[in-house]
Amino acid sequence: MSRFSESTIDTFLARFRSIDPETKPLWGEMTFAQMLGHLNGATRYSMGYGPDVPFRGNWKTKYIFAPLILNGFKQIPHNVRAPRNVQPTDSDVATLEGTLRELLVMVRAGRFNPPHHPFFGMIGPKGWMKFHGYHMDHHLRQFGA
Repeated sequence: MSRFSESTIDTFLARFRSIDPETKPLWGEMTFAQMLGHLNGATRYSMGYGPDVPFRGNWKTKYIFAPLILNGFKQIPHNVRAPRNVQPTDSDVATLEGTLRELLVMVRAGRFNPPHHPFFGMIGPKGWMKFHGYHMDHHLRQFGA
């Protein structure tokens, strides 16, 4: 996912809307609403909202896993735990849509200056946009969409 655009967001949102909110995940323990909250929180964190999340990665996550995942050679593994201070809260598709559209406005205006990624380190705006695409696809597959 080298490009995160209006059409990319629309495609993701259509996939989210195709999921019955009562669907059980194929792996993991999050509910559909918690997964949407998790994605919303991760996106908002990258936009500079919310508390700072300490770096929990290491040499391997920065220099091996990050390039493999962000360049599409490897998928995000199942059951990777989010940082402890980022607990999923219930959300809905409309809230996530608002956040994604706000992110796109920030990117287009050149105001997207993300912090470090909790596992991959300083990946910059392009790295974060790739991450968001792969991260959303990971959780959509988790719920069979």
